[in-house]
Amino acid sequence: MLYEVKNGTVSLGGNEILSHFNFRMVDNEKIGIVGRNGAGKTTLLKLMNDEVHLDYNDDNTIGEIVKSKDFNCGYLKQQLAEARSIESLPTMTVYSYLLEAFTKLLEMERKIEILTNELEKEYDEKKTIELNTMIDTYNFEGGYTYLRELKTGFKKFGFNEDDLQRPISEFSGGQSTKISLLKLLLSKPDVLMLDEPTNHLDISAIEWTENYLKNYKKNIVVVSHDRMFLDNICNVIYDVENKETVRYDGNYTDFVAQKKINYELKLAEYNKNLKEIERLTELADRFRYKATKAKMVQSKDKVIEKLKDKTFKPVEADTKTFHVKIVPNKAGGKEVLRCEDLAIGYGGDERGNVANESIGNRFQYKNASHIITKVNLLVNRGDRLAVIGANGTGKSTFIKTIVGVLPKISGEYNFGHEISYEYFDQRIAENSSVKTLFDDFSDEFPSYDNTTVRNRLGRFLFDEEDIVKRVCDLSGGEKVRLSLAKIFERKPNLLILDEPTNHLDILGKESLEEIIESFEGTVIFVSHDRYFVKKIASKVLLFESNDTGSNMSGTCNFEVLTRFFEFGYDDYEKYEREKMTDEDSESVVAKSHNVKIKEKDSENKLNYEEKKLKNRDEKKAKKLENEIAGLEAELKALNEKLEDSSIASNFEELSKLQHEIDEKNSIIEKKYAEWADLQ
Repeated sequence: MLYEVKNGTVSLGGNEILSHFNFRMVDNEKIGIVGRNGAGKTTLLKLMNDEVHLDYNDDNTIGEIVKSKDFNCGYLKQQLAEARSIESLPTMTVYSYLLEAFTKLLEMERKIEILTNELEKEYDEKKTIELNTMIDTYNFEGGYTYLRELKTGFKKFGFNEDDLQRPISEFSGGQSTKISLLKLLLSKPDVLMLDEPTNHLDISAIEWTENYLKNYKKNIVVVSHDRMFLDNICNVIYDVENKETVRYDGNYTDFVAQKKINYELKLAEYNKNLKEIERLTELADRFRYKATKAKMVQSKDKVIEKLKDKTFKPVEADTKTFHVKIVPNKAGGKEVLRCEDLAIGYGGDERGNVANESIGNRFQYKNASHIITKVNLLVNRGDRLAVIGANGTGKSTFIKTIVGVLPKISGEYNFGHEISYEYFDQRIAENSSVKTLFDDFSDEFPSYDNTTVRNRLGRFLFDEEDIVKRVCDLSGGEKVRLSLAKIFERKPNLLILDEPTNHLDILGKESLEEIIESFEGTVIFVSHDRYFVKKIASKVLLFESNDTGSNMSGTCNFEVLTRFFEFGYDDYEKYEREKMTDEDSESVVAKSHNVKIKEKDSENKLNYEEKKLKNRDEKKAKKLENEIAGLEAELKALNEKLEDSSIASNFEELSKLQHEIDEKNSIIEKKYAEWADLQ
């Protein structure tokens, strides 16, 4: 599969987004596209999907696109356009919608069933060959495992199997996006194009998607700010910067190292050329007015001009981001937060409704006071506690409970002596304030003069044009930066952050990591960004669906268990590696048997497979018998020639004949061994 752009330029709304860029994709490449927000990453995907087209270059030429004749792609957009379109299907069930990804397999199933029925009535050699070929293709295309694949992916994306029979229109926009992604993955297009695919996925779903894509035998092009995802999936990275694209072989970590080395090499070459230009200029000027040195001076001038033509200072990477150091107003006590049998959940009152919305569609109202789980926890000063788990298991409900947004159901939670916290709500992107950015910040800090407000906002990359924008008109990333600016300015000793990296690009995430690492206080945070969690967390609290129907002590029947990992994310990963679920065991059994076409007639199909293998072996044995007979006839002729008196004294000819006889005997022995195995 080939797709190539040569010397391309793309403009949108009169603005040049990409200029004189090159891009190339060949078979089986998994390409990651990285760059700052607004650099043109999504534009490149749209170009591949024929949603935008090449524009004229500044020299009035137009670039070239070369692609395979059978080029076809599947595209998951970052926006919820596809999700909204499937929400408009009022009666179609999720199962029917996802099955559309397997149209080819379903058609093969139908043909296999027809041929099988016909052959049961009357044997036909031609139809038998056709059926065998079709079954081989069906098997190769995943016909025996696709239903398992569908159900496993659906569960890993945070749904229950019962949800497969629900109408699509009942699901939220975020859930519909996950369903769209799953269908696209299952459909296996030649080129899979994904724009921020992990945005709506929890850790479990991200890991399942990763494993799926690792084994994907076709091309992938993905735009993502998820560094671990890029590391685990990609073997090529394209960096989009300054309207250009640069290709790097390897994953994201390789790209970061290579980009740094490339810049240093270019800078060294630039400085070397500058010194050479200076040396040659000084030499030429010294002899410029001596007639005997005129040719030498002219020669040096030409060299200088050539050097100047190819000497350009390399453009530094755009590393502009926010930086600030938080020094808490008070150190606070050693014990920061203690939870004792803290029951969290929701009820039927107004505040309970908020909780139900925050944990998604998974849990429906059961009674006026429904407990999701109980939490026992001690957080000490300096801890970096990551709260992780699948969507809908109560992570945000726990956070909202300890900050007082939701009422506790029972039990206790207490903050330590002189603990002052600040809370970042993941729904910050929904902020619809019509205040200007300047007024919004200054209203929070009325004692600050205008200069101080501008300086504080400037630390978070807001310039004079930005501060007069309305908050509701800011991008998601800008709203996150504004919220963090206000939180950090209050200098708390405890940060409680719910998905703080959402809407931040990679440099923004790295800045937040640096700020938290240098923070002298305590952090409790929810995140699905594994790279962020792995780097920041010293301890992990896992919210895990209780599939067994009992909690760890066996005394209650909560929907969710909580597990505490004292040694951080590595400790959690070890737990996940050691855990063998029933689902994994069933998957291994299903793959090892590999005999089902449909569950309702699995026994008949197994018998047919055995019969098919027997017929195939009989045909191979018959073919080998014919080959052996032919080889033995050839061997007999060679032996007769060996006894011919006319060559008895020709040593060279006798040696050649003996060599042919030995080779023929060796081949016959191998054929007999194959025949014996089949018997």
